[in-house]
Amino acid sequence: MTSAPDTANRAADHPLAAFGLDTVARGAARLRAEKIAISEGGPGAAIDPVSYGEFDRLALAFSAHARACGLLPGERVLIVGAARIGVAVAILGAIGASLEPVIAPAHLTPAALAFLAQSTGAVAVIGPTRYGAFDAETAMLEIAATAPGVRLLGSLGPGASDGAADFSPGGLRDPVDAPALPTKTTAPARIGLVLSPEQKAPRVVFVSQSEVVAIALEFASRLHLNGERPILSTLSPASLAGLATGPVAALLVGAPLAWFGPFEAQSFVETLDKAGPCHLVAPEAIAADLAAAGLIAPGRLESLSLATRDAIASAPPLGAACPVALLTSDGEGRVTISLAGA
Repeated sequence: MTSAPDTANRAADHPLAAFGLDTVARGAARLRAEKIAISEGGPGAAIDPVSYGEFDRLALAFSAHARACGLLPGERVLIVGAARIGVAVAILGAIGASLEPVIAPAHLTPAALAFLAQSTGAVAVIGPTRYGAFDAETAMLEIAATAPGVRLLGSLGPGASDGAADFSPGGLRDPVDAPALPTKTTAPARIGLVLSPEQKAPRVVFVSQSEVVAIALEFASRLHLNGERPILSTLSPASLAGLATGPVAALLVGAPLAWFGPFEAQSFVETLDKAGPCHLVAPEAIAADLAAAGLIAPGRLESLSLATRDAIASAPPLGAACPVALLTSDGEGRVTISLAGA
């Protein structure tokens, strides 16, 4: 098994790696405005699929709403990273407003989220009202009490959250929320990603947008992604692997992204059946269960990518009839993509 540094270098040198993610989304909207971009599934999924054109419009509306709420270029925004359309809109919208997003896993405790808001200097915290065990009102109360630098709380839905500005896709659908934004004058925003999320004081690493695009391009090249087969990802965008191989890879190649979470077995099987042959991205920890359930049988998957933080891990012997990749994240936020048998 190899990490193919030549492929990674070629991806980093690709012309698209020089563009910001909001620019990539804008280009995708021009090329395929009516094609489905993202759908969401799993317990609590509430938003209908959105097209590339609608996704770009929502991101622009988010940027405008952020400016209207007093957020200034260069400021940091903590986004609760659920596998939801509203979260993808928030990340791209924050970047479009020249804000610096820090993406936190949705399973963090309210105290850990408050710590992140305080330690990163975030001036706003934006997330879903609920996602699995995450409850926005409990988290927002903790943040309001212990992170005095936070001056804006925002909700991505579903439903409203007391005292929070409405940044949900439903709340951004009025065209008056999307005036033309001034030309950017600041450097491209970095993206903050949380390492060691299981700790009480999680650590944040900042990566450039070009790094994210380069990893997404390498992923697309090595797994032979195209616009015909969907990507079904169970990873949240709170990790570099989840962000790059999910929404960013989908935007780059024109593949519809079926985003699933939090994990629940029965609805996952239903989502996989609905997607048809797809490029599945999932934690390495559930690989054996996928195989035991017959979910990687011939004809079901175009490829299987398994995310791990174990630097010495190798792809498990699953007997898969499709290409199997290992997405290995290290302690500094880097991701290595290796193919089984390569």
